Amino acid sequence: MVGLDDFLTSRGLRFQIFHTVIQLEYGHRHVHTVGGKEPPCFPCSAFQVTFYEDKNFLGRCYECDSDCPDFHTYLSCCNSIRVDGGTWVAYERPNFSGNMYVLTHGEYPDYHHWMGLNDRLGSCKAVQIVSVTSSQGTC
Repeated sequence: MVGLDDFLTSRGLRFQIFHTVIQLEYGHRHVHTVGGKEPPCFPCSAFQVTFYEDKNFLGRCYECDSDCPDFHTYLSCCNSIRVDGGTWVAYERPNFSGNMYVLTHGEYPDYHHWMGLNDRLGSCKAVQIVSVTSSQGTC
């Protein structure tokens, strides 16, 4: 049986082992904590958004790959976001209320990059962009 280290190395991948890692799982959502310092968050699925407490994708993070009506209890604030796939709407308050921000694939290193008014977010939804086609082509 091949060990994880050998498996990843054979595919040109590297990984780090973090000291005292605690991973709490909430369905497909994860909060990472490492004895006072948080490890970087890595995408787990093709359609995912990751919210970070600190600017430039640092600090505690919260990963979502489906609608989440309330994540504000897991993060004290949100200062950066990485969208690894899909289009998302982030809401300022839980239960999809308050100001909303449309997030497309990419990186948002601070809340000004998603036109946020402050560092507060509390819920998010994945949205589907439907292209309309006519008999003469795509609109």
